[in-house]
Amino acid sequence: MAVRFTREAEIFCARYEQETGRPLRQLIVELVGLDPRPPFQKKSRNEFGMWLWDVNIRWRVCESYFEIQKLTLHE
Repeated sequence: MAVRFTREAEIFCARYEQETGRPLRQLIVELVGLDPRPPFQKKSRNEFGMWLWDVNIRWRVCESYFEIQKLTLHE
């Protein structure tokens, strides 16, 4: 599935990558694009989340893509 980012999520990725040198945006595209949702929740929910390093990733399912809505840092 295609992966799109809200403006807020794009800004977070840019800042995170500049501060850490980690390719956050690209990894999110690769991981979320593989559809990591649990099979039993694919039809019952449309908002999901997961952790990557110290970042909480929240995304939602749209008709033809996943939208990365919010990224937060766990310090």
